[in-house]
Amino acid sequence: MRRSSKWTVVGCLAVGALLLAGVAQAQESSIQGYVTDESNAALPGASVVVTNADTGISRELTTNAKGYYLAQYLQSGNYSVTASLEGMQTVKRENIRLLLGQALDVNLKLGVEKVTEAIVVTAESPLVEVSRTSAAAYVSE
Repeated sequence: MRRSSKWTVVGCLAVGALLLAGVAQAQESSIQGYVTDESNAALPGASVVVTNADTGISRELTTNAKGYYLAQYLQSGNYSVTASLEGMQTVKRENIRLLLGQALDVNLKLGVEKVTEAIVVTAESPLVEVSRTSAAAYVSE
């Protein structure tokens, strides 16, 4: 009888461990989504930063070939998600409330960055005196 009770205890412990692992996995929170341009084309290689606004802890990710990102094992709380890519405008979504065990979809659409070009003109005196129409001779001391 001793052997059978020992195996019963071991079996109960194993089942309990499996149940706890299932509960922990079911309570995993994550933020995921796609980063696209204005025409809904995927933006691979975009930088995505997921920041917990309550703790200040952030996680940096990069989108895959389909523009997809996934931030797993997050604590519940308030989050912001920022996406950027060279040549594109940076987009930030704030006040994202993540609950325990929730998987939120946060898709971000980046617009083309507007190029601002400034032309600076400085006024200098011309080398040729354009206002005089006759020959002139200047004599210095």
